[in-house]
Amino acid sequence: MGEARHRESGNETARRRRGKGLFEIIAFVERAGEVARQRRALLRLGDSALKDFGASRADAWNEAARPWWDLPKDR
Repeated sequence: MGEARHRESGNETARRRRGKGLFEIIAFVERAGEVARQRRALLRLGDSALKDFGASRADAWNEAARPWWDLPKDR
């Protein structure tokens, strides 16, 4: 009986890990989508707005060209 309980708790732990992993994947995809939207928004800014925070039109194009899964390290 004790062994069966041990197996059950191991199964519950495995389910929790899978659930956590799924949550992390969903959170990553949501975050990647938000970053992709922000990168596209850079392209809609005018040159003077880009200049306000020290970016050029080329910087905006380079940032927008990054793949959706390539997230900044600080986020």
